[in-house]
Amino acid sequence: MVPLLSRIKMKYLSNILAYNHLSSKEV
Repeated sequence: MVPLLSRIKMKYLSNILAYNHLSSKEV
């Protein structure tokens, strides 16, 4: 079972990666 903090961190990191991917595609 993954700790809550780790789940939040993973979701936060994946959101940043997705945002960077989208913004880089628009350029």
